[in-house]
Amino acid sequence: MSVLRVLKEAVMYTTSIDLPKAIRDQVVPLLQAHLADAVDLFTQVQQAHWNVKGPNFIALHELFDKIAEIVEDYSDLLAERLTALGARADGTARVSANRSRIQEYPFDIAAGRDHVAAIVARRSTAPISSAMPTPRTSSRRSLARSTSSSGSSRRTCKPRTERIGQ
Repeated sequence: MSVLRVLKEAVMYTTSIDLPKAIRDQVVPLLQAHLADAVDLFTQVQQAHWNVKGPNFIALHELFDKIAEIVEDYSDLLAERLTALGARADGTARVSANRSRIQEYPFDIAAGRDHVAAIVARRSTAPISSAMPTPRTSSRRSLARSTSSSGSSRRTCKPRTERIGQ
């Protein structure tokens, strides 16, 4: 069975959310569309992060890493909202690439300024722009770099200690 055929079949699980099913049926496709855009935007920011070159390399490399972390947090939030509403969060790379409304990232750029312009263009024209709230000072999940005894670094996930809305 193809992935697209499976995705066309709406899946709604039992939930304790008190929104009527008719409203959830309207909200879920919107959240799925925003999830696809957010996953696509995350991969495009990662593309810039991995490929930036030039005199401002380290500053831009770190900036793109931070932006990717923020977009990843939004993706996670959208996926969690979908599942809370009783839907399945369809956030794989293939599904997101198929559904995304964001234009393709240019592969023929390397200069830092060009990557910044490409990311700004996607953020300012992406359908998710108006839906993305201003990031909080403490994100849902804080990713930190830790260094092992061998000197290699890896990301570790630090769970959030405060509750949403506090």
